[in-house]
Amino acid sequence: MVDVARILEDYNKEALTVATLGSHSALDIAKGAHDEGFQTLVVGQDGREGPYQKYRHDCDENDFCRGCINHVEVLDKFTDMATPEFVEGLQTRNAIFVPHRSFSVYVAHKIGYDAVMDMEVPFFGNRALLQAEERGPLAPKLNQDALLELADIPRPRTFASPDEIDMTAIVKVSKGHGDRAFERSFFYARNKEEFWQKGSKLVGEGKTTREQLKDAHMEEYVHSVREDALGNVLEVPAPKYNFNFFNSPFHGLELLGIDTRVQASNGEELAHHPGSLKESLLSQVFDLGERFVNVAKKHAAPGVIGPFALQAIFKGEKALVYDASLRMPGSPDTEFTPYSGYLFGKPVSFGRRIAMEIREAAGRDELLEVVT
Repeated sequence: MVDVARILEDYNKEALTVATLGSHSALDIAKGAHDEGFQTLVVGQDGREGPYQKYRHDCDENDFCRGCINHVEVLDKFTDMATPEFVEGLQTRNAIFVPHRSFSVYVAHKIGYDAVMDMEVPFFGNRALLQAEERGPLAPKLNQDALLELADIPRPRTFASPDEIDMTAIVKVSKGHGDRAFERSFFYARNKEEFWQKGSKLVGEGKTTREQLKDAHMEEYVHSVREDALGNVLEVPAPKYNFNFFNSPFHGLELLGIDTRVQASNGEELAHHPGSLKESLLSQVFDLGERFVNVAKKHAAPGVIGPFALQAIFKGEKALVYDASLRMPGSPDTEFTPYSGYLFGKPVSFGRRIAMEIREAAGRDELLEVVT
């Protein structure tokens, strides 16, 4: 176990750097930290660092400044950031590392979550919960599904095996190999025969493997019934929304924004759209967040610190949670929903909110409340 308190003893709290991996939500993290006056560092991989170089911070001779990233460190591969030499460099910069899903996929999946726990750099949030997001072979016993069940959070019906499928189910299966081997491929099945027929087709096309198919996550396909202009009865997907929370050790649970995903025809995530709910549903949303936070604190102390999201689909007006994201969400548009403004009097992104929390914790001399 990393002695974060010892590492922080050598940090200059007046010269902290906020660091993250160059993917997913790095720009959101960097912009928020820059706006709060922190130095920012993005760890890039050779060939993938281009967008982050475009947002480098620089000023011309007239002091016209633009960009939000002070340093871009380009490595041969993302996993090199876990080497003792690179970690030492992060310590030299008084860095606090902000993880996101791409860090889990491109680093933790390669070096193992135990190695992530041993990285001697402070992580914003509870790094032990990163693995809890996993399903399949990488999932710990106390993963997101176990936490949702312990919290008694309403969920779509799930199926333990294809033999149990007796209605239209959505099947989520790890996609392929290497860097892209994470849950992003979807298909629908009405029974076990259709499951194996469609699943075997994906295996034959090289889009997944037989082993990954056996570990697929299967749940009820929640839908609405509509009539088209010709009177035909259609099944259409029920509305889905991500409830993007921030849990502060100092201020409690905050709802910063709501958004929905835009997916390509192959199920690949492309973008996010900001959204809002009618106010009569907000009590339900806060109840879900509070339940999850309380259970995580009880069973995975210190629990959730900072950002997390509950992804839900609505059956009527009841939210059924089908996924939990236990780190920085990949939706920078949440600041364009009204909820952070209700709290802070202005739009606040997740990157900015994280930086605000780091700033407050450092001012209180309580960084250990927000890093692990």
